[in-house]
Amino acid sequence: MVMLRLIVPSGVYLVPLQVTRNSRTKTKLFFIMNFFNDEHRKNLKKSVAIIEQEIEKISIIKQQSINSKQYEIAANCREVEKTALYLISKIEYIEHKLKYFELNQLFFMKNEELPNLFKNATKELSQDGFFCCIFEWADIKYKFVDPELHSIAKNFIIALIQNKYPSDSITIEEIEITKQWEKRIDICVKINKTYLIIIEDKIHSLETNDQLDQYSEIAKKESYNNMKNVFIYLKTGNESRKKINTIVSKGWNIVHREYILDAFKNCKSVNNIFIDFYSNLVNTESQTNSYTYMSDLKQTEKNKGFYRASEGLYNAIQKKLSERVEGADWGYLSNRGSTYLGFWYFQKTIEDYKMYIQIDNHFDGELIFSIRIGNWVQLNLEKLRNIFTQLQDLAKKRDLILSKPTRFKVEKSSTSKVAVVKAMYSKEEKIDIDKLVFKLREIENLIVNYGNSYN
Repeated sequence: MVMLRLIVPSGVYLVPLQVTRNSRTKTKLFFIMNFFNDEHRKNLKKSVAIIEQEIEKISIIKQQSINSKQYEIAANCREVEKTALYLISKIEYIEHKLKYFELNQLFFMKNEELPNLFKNATKELSQDGFFCCIFEWADIKYKFVDPELHSIAKNFIIALIQNKYPSDSITIEEIEITKQWEKRIDICVKINKTYLIIIEDKIHSLETNDQLDQYSEIAKKESYNNMKNVFIYLKTGNESRKKINTIVSKGWNIVHREYILDAFKNCKSVNNIFIDFYSNLVNTESQTNSYTYMSDLKQTEKNKGFYRASEGLYNAIQKKLSERVEGADWGYLSNRGSTYLGFWYFQKTIEDYKMYIQIDNHFDGELIFSIRIGNWVQLNLEKLRNIFTQLQDLAKKRDLILSKPTRFKVEKSSTSKVAVVKAMYSKEEKIDIDKLVFKLREIENLIVNYGNSYN
């Protein structure tokens, strides 16, 4: 038996090439296509050479069979020769496809510099188009065109349905896909005239007003009452956990980036669009988890993923805090024409206002921790200065260093920054989530102590 190593985008696969004879000396020649992963990668041309050597052996058997008038065996040999030549052509095609990539790690290589369709097609309409295309591959008529893509698409749709209806056994017999359904809903997929899948597709944008509630009502109209509704909020970018929880409370299932990566990871299709989308998603995930040093949060020409790393850090903090504190949230804010990423939580009502903690990231490699006041009834500059003085006195007892904001301001349309906590990180320091959360707890206790002095 000869073990052929076939390299494709998802890894190396072994193709055993086998020739056997039974007790009646009747020869059976066949390929056993038994695919499984192998860490050792070999050159494609060596694989071709192995097959060519096997073809020579088969040619000898064929000629011997003809000479001995064993024509059935000879015919089998001819079929195997054809199959082997076809396999060589496929390997050469794959070699051509992969010549621009590192064979070591196609999907998990650092691919920021590689041309990618979805690095340029960044609008949600492009992502709508990709998923509509993927869903089309679930149609049974495409099963033998690209078996891998058909299987992934079919299983992905079934998983979306079974997340809502786990006891349902589903075979996709009929599929209908509509983009911009009812002129409002991103994607609508009808399966077997039984399931109505409504997908709100997002990359970076957030839910606006009550759009999900409105979409739910559209789907529940009388004409669709006989179908089982599945509401999907599909998000490939980053979003605050608090906002995601709000969406879940409205009856929508979340399909996030990690879910999609897990669903698509075993697909061996060499479809260029699929590879580009998956590769781009891997890159997004990598950038989101790249908040190792403070410099990773800084906007530079080389650091293209600074904002994703910043979002990833805030989600990590939010996850830590959610174990004991509710209401933590983050999002993009603007001030005097400048956009920055804010994180806010721990609102405590004191007298006629609410005091809370906010972290500001202006993408300059620093995090600013501040204590702010909002929802106030009566507030003036003198009162703001007095609050700062009292907080500062309490902070000294807790080894916290507070400084005044650049300026005190009282505006009805905004919150007021009352104190800034001394930065805990230098620009090149490694980020320690536990250390950061511990600092936040110290600020929480400071606010609690201040509040207790008034209650």
